[in-house]
Amino acid sequence: MSVAPASSVDREALDQLLQLYQYDFSEIEGGTIGDDGRYHYLNATSWIDHANRHAFLIRVDREIAGFALVELGAEKLVHSFERRPHEATPSLEEFFILRKFRRSGIGRRAAYDVFDRFPGRWQLSQTANNRVAHTFWLKVIDDYTGGQFEERSDPADQWCTTWQTFRSPGVERAPRNLT
Repeated sequence: MSVAPASSVDREALDQLLQLYQYDFSEIEGGTIGDDGRYHYLNATSWIDHANRHAFLIRVDREIAGFALVELGAEKLVHSFERRPHEATPSLEEFFILRKFRRSGIGRRAAYDVFDRFPGRWQLSQTANNRVAHTFWLKVIDDYTGGQFEERSDPADQWCTTWQTFRSPGVERAPRNLT
């Protein structure tokens, strides 16, 4: 399994994966398809070659298995979390593993790899309707941090979002058994 930054060469592949992701997510949150038969909420252009955004392709052997989209300095921090303006807080905005690779440990290993790339304070969120994602991320973050994370909800948020914050030590983290 490998995680590598997506480049302009990967734009079409990432756009196709984003369509699959939005299709999967439409079962949870709805979503409207355009007259052209495509979802338009997310696109690769807004993630590739952007200063504060990082797109990663996840591969198993050479086959694409998914993606991770990270935004640095995200302004979406829930008001109840302490804000540190000097710190470029990474936020895992979107994460997707193709169905054939799910429940194999690929998602967990890819998440660890992405967290390790940006040491410091992190945030993740899931909407209330996405219980599967919430369960997955609680397990991954708990394992990654040894239980050292915070979780909060913002009742004023229209999506009833649950947020997790934690620190990544980066590649200095002790290796874990990922089997």
